[in-house]
Order: sequence, then structure tokens, then C-alpha cells
Amino acid sequence: MGVPALFRWIQRRYPLMITNCIEEEIGSDEDYSNQNPNTIGDEDFDCLYLDMNGIIHPCFHSHGNSAPLTEAEIFQNIENYINRLFNIVRPRKLLFMAIDGVAPRAKMNQQRARRYRSSKDAVYNHLLKIDEAKKENDTESLEVLEDPEYFIKHDTNVITPGTQFMNNLAKYLQKFIHKQQQNVPAWKNISIILSDASVPGEGEHKIMDFIRGQRFESGYDPNRRHCIYGLDADLIFLGLTSHELYFTVLREKVLENVDGFQFVSLWVLRQYLEKDLKPAALPFDWNFENAIDDLVFLCFAIGNDFLPGVPGFNIQAGVINAIMLEYSHSLPKLGGYLTNNGVPNFSRLCSILYKLNKFEGKALDTILHPSDSAIAAQNFVNEICDTDSLTLEEMKYRAFNQKKEKFEKPEIIPNSEELKQKYYKIKFGDDFNKESIVKEYVTGMYWTLMYYTRGCASWSWFYPYHHPPCISDFYLIEDFVVNFELGEPFKPLVQLMSVLPPQSSHCLPKKMQYLMTNDESPLKVFYPTKFNVDLNGGTTLWKGFVLVPFIDANLLLNTINEMNLELNEDEIERNSIGKTLIFPCVNNMEKIKINENEFEVFGSHFWGKISKNDENSYFFEFKKVSAEQNPSFLLLNIKIPPCVVTVNQDPFMRGIGKKAKNKQARLKNTFNAGKEIPLQIPGYPPGTTSDYRIKVVNDRKPAPPPKHHKKKSSAFLF
Repeated sequence: MGVPALFRWIQRRYPLMITNCIEEEIGSDEDYSNQNPNTIGDEDFDCLYLDMNGIIHPCFHSHGNSAPLTEAEIFQNIENYINRLFNIVRPRKLLFMAIDGVAPRAKMNQQRARRYRSSKDAVYNHLLKIDEAKKENDTESLEVLEDPEYFIKHDTNVITPGTQFMNNLAKYLQKFIHKQQQNVPAWKNISIILSDASVPGEGEHKIMDFIRGQRFESGYDPNRRHCIYGLDADLIFLGLTSHELYFTVLREKVLENVDGFQFVSLWVLRQYLEKDLKPAALPFDWNFENAIDDLVFLCFAIGNDFLPGVPGFNIQAGVINAIMLEYSHSLPKLGGYLTNNGVPNFSRLCSILYKLNKFEGKALDTILHPSDSAIAAQNFVNEICDTDSLTLEEMKYRAFNQKKEKFEKPEIIPNSEELKQKYYKIKFGDDFNKESIVKEYVTGMYWTLMYYTRGCASWSWFYPYHHPPCISDFYLIEDFVVNFELGEPFKPLVQLMSVLPPQSSHCLPKKMQYLMTNDESPLKVFYPTKFNVDLNGGTTLWKGFVLVPFIDANLLLNTINEMNLELNEDEIERNSIGKTLIFPCVNNMEKIKINENEFEVFGSHFWGKISKNDENSYFFEFKKVSAEQNPSFLLLNIKIPPCVVTVNQDPFMRGIGKKAKNKQARLKNTFNAGKEIPLQIPGYPPGTTSDYRIKVVNDRKPAPPPKHHKKKSSAFLF
């Protein structure tokens, strides 16, 4: 999901950073020896990274009311999509496919809320489709829609780590990669990495761990051209905080509602942002890389996959413009940057955020005194979500014939303190503690900053409230110590129990289904079929706060451990932590004779082994490391395979290897014994060349809004 409305804002304010992709017919240039039409006058892309969930979801859906796609059809769609993206980018060195694995707890809460909300949305839309099919006497559609297993066959929640579908997809992709490397010349010239759903971590963050890790590799090329595919707007923030000079995001033209792709050039965006962020004068040295981290850090208060946005921090209301203006104005007085190597200064942060409270009063008034349309929307959502079953007629009647509840809207907006007091009481209860709420929220901003710049600081931490605090209360916070416990990710089946609604219990083994659906289960309270969605003064369901209880992790784990789950072989495999696989460049492998299947690895900071997965792929496996965890990890300078990515439950254990210059295969530590691993420092590594394609970005006037067609309204859109 990422940051709501971010891409639309960027597209309008900084139009020069977006270019349309040119697509040639697949197979017309099999070895891609010809110039890529998308990089004429420039260097080709070195690496293509695919955030695979953005591919899997659209390939899963059938069109209209047609029968659900078979698994084979879905996998073929995915294969075609990958080939299409590969044909656009034409990477010269590496293709990295990353599927979402088990996410940190902070993200799992958002996944849980989204799945609960979509379960109600699916039922409502299903009834609307049946009603429409009956009116049109569409017997073929009715046969599909009235299938008793309709929801099971159309359940997109199978696109979750630990399901049989994802396990089958991982095996299919391995065969697909091998087929491509054997038959397509362009695929023979690159190395390929596959991190499937069995490997913990979100897809885009597994990719970013990999990119950050490369900086510590012997012989790293600082001018490497990166291209990452995905629709999540947070890819833009992730690309910026990577501090890589040549970074491009590839995405569909979703705002224009036409088929095709666009490149979002972050090297152009950086030029725009420096002009907007740099103060006229500073009492200390200007460091644009620090300013980038600061901007991303401030924007966390808008909301993301881990934190709800604070009242009034709405992109459409111009909050990013206000953030940049306030930052440029306040920075000279702060004595330094808000962040330093991924560590925030809370007093400086709260000083700026407090000055941005001008958006708060109107937002609180809208939340506490909603409009008639917002009241109608909230009442309708309450009816839908607070029942197990409704007929279409009942829903229509309740939606359009209910008496609208009137809230008395004061002629004059009360003072902000009265509004805030009322807001906290309604959203947090009478015994709320403002300072505690703000501390948890700011801790969440720190966790997210770590996640963006270093990796997961804690698998177990999450923001323990549904609603955010008010920005004007951030003055309560001064510098305080935050200690994150790293922990470890849930096993895949436990994660399924943490994110799925009871309507998707079919994705679980039989005994785990009982824990979710049986009234006698000690966990039943965590799987309601009736729940509330707080639209918070708005009118759209997807922006609402889904008020389902947070999973008690200790109770969940203890309950599961006390049961004899009797998992079969397939279920045991689905519940296993997997390894990222490396498919070395075929043309390089033909020159290398492999005499062993394993190489032991020892070093001052790591030990483990490289193992053969099969005839085509390898993996690197760390043994238990007792040393203090570090934000980045050493990379291996090895000959076999040319590219190796490390995978371990510890998110800081990331790295790649590179082919050694000498002929004999050997492994060595990149750093001298005893040398500490450096932090992720904002800025370009030595050897980076300045870009010769500097564009004129003085004109930063908003571009006209993109034209788009009005879509059919879906459930709860008012």
C-alpha cells in the first residue's frame, strides 16, 4: 500500500521525472544485443528488481464474472508479465525476484485489517454481481457466482506466505528460471536471484537489504544502474533512502487508466527536492543526503503500512509542501539534521512537527462533526460489518432508508484543546495517556526509519493503538531512549493465523482452522465475524480504521505449541523458513568446473557455508552468530556463484558475493579481522560519477491533473 496519494502528488509537482516506456515485441532481439530503446543516449540498466506481489495479484483475477482462473493459468500470466517487464528494462547483470514473506508484526497488523475489510467488501460485491446477472438473465455468470465454493475459489488471501498456492508458485518460478536460462540468450548473460514467500521479509525490503549490502562488497560499482518494479508508493521513499545515484522505479500507468508503463527517475526527483529543501543559508555544512532522510522521516506522519496518519496530515491538503517549507525555514535554527545515519533526534523532530499543527483543527472538526454524507457512509458500513449475513435487499434498505443521525456542528470551531480532549476520549477511551500514545507513535517513526535505512529493527514491535495522536501534542516528547528487541519472524502458518479472517480459514491445516472458527477455541475472540470500521469522518471504506483486536502473540504461540497439529509433509514444508536461491550466469558457469557442493566460510564476523540447492542454483546459509548485530553485513568476494545473497531469519544478515579474480575458488572476508562494520551512512560511495544528464528543474509548478476515466463504484464508495 505504501503512502496514500504520494505518487499522484509527485507526478503533478515534478512532471519531468516521469517518462513513458517504449515496448518492443518480445523475442525480436533475443540476446538484447541491440540498444534498449528506453536507454538511448544513456547506460543500460544493470539490475532489475521485481516486487513480485504487484505482479501476482493482477494475474490472479479473472475478468468480469468468468470462471476463476486455474493455478496453471495464473502461473502462465505471471510468467508472461515477468517477460514483459524484462523486455522493457533488459538488465545486463542481475534479475532479482522477491515475493513477500512473513512480515514484521508492525506490517502484519495492517495486513490483518486489510484482509478483514476486504472480506466484507467481497460479500457485498458478490451480492451486487448476482443481482446484476439476474437482471440481465446471464445464466453463465450466475452459474459461476452461485457456486457454493465461489469465495474459496476467488479468495486472494491465498497470496499469503504459508499457503499451498504460494508454495506451488515458488516451485514453478524455479522451473521457469531454469527454462529461461537454457533457452533465452538474454537470460544466459545475467545472474538471477529468487526470494520466495518462504523467506521472511517483505519483497521490497528484501530487495533493499540486498542493495544496501552491495556497498560493502569488494569491487562494488557505485555507478550501477538500478530499476525496481512495483506499484507501492513507498518504493520512491525506499529508492531515495538507498542513496544510490542511478535509481529508477518502473510502474504501470495507473492514473491514466491505459495499458503501459512509466519510468520514475529518482535522479531527477533528487534535483527537484534539493531545490525545495535547501535553505538560503546554514550555520553548518549542507548535506543533501541527510536532508533526504529527514524528509522521508517527517513524511512518516502522513501514514504508511505501519502507522496511521496523524489528523490533518493529508497529501491532498498540501501537507508535503508545508513540510518542505517548514523544514527549509527551521533547519538553520535546529543546530543540525533530524537524523544522523538512521538515528533520529527526537527533540528536533518534534519541534518541526509541532509547527505543522495548522492542519489539525479543521481535521479534528471533520472527524468529530462529520457531514451528512459521512454519517450515512458510517451507518452503512456499520450495518455491513456488524452482521454475519445480509441479503442484498436488506443492505439496500438499510443503506438508503435509514434515518440519518445528525451531529450538531458548532457554528464556531471549538478551541483545539477541547477538540483534542474529545478526540482522545472517543478514540482511546477515558483513561488515555497522551504522553504514552505520542511516545509509541514516535517510536514507530523511529522503527520505520530503521526499516527503510538499515533493515528490520524488531520483528515483534508494533504500534499498539488503532488511531494516531494529535501532532500538536508532540511537544510532550524530548529525547528518549528506544530499545528494540530484534526477535524473530513468525513461522508461516502462525503468520497465517495472525493475518487471515475466519472466512479464509480454508488456507490453514484442519486443526488450525478449529482454533480460528470454533466457539470453544481459546483464540476465538481474535477472529470476529462482526467488527467495526471507523471511517473517521470520511466516506470511503479503504481509508477507515478496522477495529479488530490485536493478536496476543504469546497466547497464540502457546496455544499452537500445546496442540498436536499433525501436519502432513506438504504442511511441514509450507511452515518451513526457506532460503533465497541464486541462479548463476549460465555463460559464466560454463567456464567454471565445480568439484564440490559446499564451501565452508569463516571470518571475523560470520561463518557458514555455501550449498548447492540443485544443478542450477545455490544458497548461502549462516550458522548461529553470537556477535552484536549490525545494520549492514559483510559481503563475500567469491568465485562460485557470481552472485550470492545471504538469507537468515536475522534481517541484518544480508550480503552478496562476487566472482573472484583468481582462478581457484576461494572465500575471504572483505574487511580485515577485527574491523567494525560501518553504519549505513547517507551519501554516495567513492567513485560515483556526477550525472551528465542534468535536467532543468527550476519550474516546479504543478502539472495539470492526469486524465482518468470514472470507474464503476465498488462497495462503500460514496
